[in-house]
Amino acid sequence: MPLTSQIRHIELADGRRQTDAALHASLPLGGVLLSNTMNFRIVAPLQGATMCRLLGSFDLATISGSRTRFRAALGYAMLPRAEIQSAALEVDRRFGESPLVCAGVNHVLDGNQTTLALSAERRVGPVNVAFEGSYGFPNRNFTLALRVGFGFGRNPLSGRPFLGPQGLTSGGAVALRTFADDNANGRLDEGEAPLRGVAFFAGTEEQRSDSDGRAFLGHLGDGNRASIRVDADSMPDIALAPARPGVEIVPRLGRIRVSDFAAVTLSDIEGTVAARSRSEPDEFCLLERQPAGEYRLELDPQEAATLKTQLVDPLTHTLGGKNSVLRKSIYVKSTK
Repeated sequence: MPLTSQIRHIELADGRRQTDAALHASLPLGGVLLSNTMNFRIVAPLQGATMCRLLGSFDLATISGSRTRFRAALGYAMLPRAEIQSAALEVDRRFGESPLVCAGVNHVLDGNQTTLALSAERRVGPVNVAFEGSYGFPNRNFTLALRVGFGFGRNPLSGRPFLGPQGLTSGGAVALRTFADDNANGRLDEGEAPLRGVAFFAGTEEQRSDSDGRAFLGHLGDGNRASIRVDADSMPDIALAPARPGVEIVPRLGRIRVSDFAAVTLSDIEGTVAARSRSEPDEFCLLERQPAGEYRLELDPQEAATLKTQLVDPLTHTLGGKNSVLRKSIYVKSTK
């Protein structure tokens, strides 16, 4: 059962003293979460008696995972006298991926005031739109509110402002760019095409690149390492593969990092060479999905020693940035 506590003592220049302490405990039980919080305050004024207050709240809530969630709360006091102060009941229901409707009732015993509340929230793109209303009786007071929430920033790749979800500045972010690296140099050069629809992951968040090959991942936290991964299966061409599986960054509040993800073209090598692959009985060997670069083809050392063979001539080949199949007859000779 997790327990958290906090204590604070303040002594003011005029001689007054104040001590605050809090204790919180929570316990998951079946499909509900039980939690209790107690707050203690003692104030020693310059004149008069010392004042002590001990307040608490007990909560019972269903654990996330269902479209409908319930929460009941009870507020109470232990000092200066034991009493129930308030009671509340809330229920919220999510319809589909975005719309959320919440209803609640709260009753405060001091003053015998009851408040009914109803709210509806929907996400439209990066913007959250919510309508909230409440009615209290017997005082007959009511409130109506329309709330619009969004984040605002500037994409360092395009230089253009953009709208994002709420809390954009509460953590770091990363702007991503993916492209077909035709010359396999790891840099975006003139004429190299951006890739659309490539999926990037950071924790539970997923974003796909747009027609310019750009994607944006936010809410990455502050100061802790974040792992950015690219889904190789989301590449628009089966002959393409990411040059690296991902990157780790240390996000900072309000800062947007920039990272390029190059995609290289894979080629096949056909021949009678045993380069990290054992030859078939018909002396045919296939090395599939090799990235661009310089390759030296060699016989497997153990197999060459067993068969007492070696290559007639050393062989080096270059695979370019375009998808291709390299076919070559490789000659071997006996070392007996």
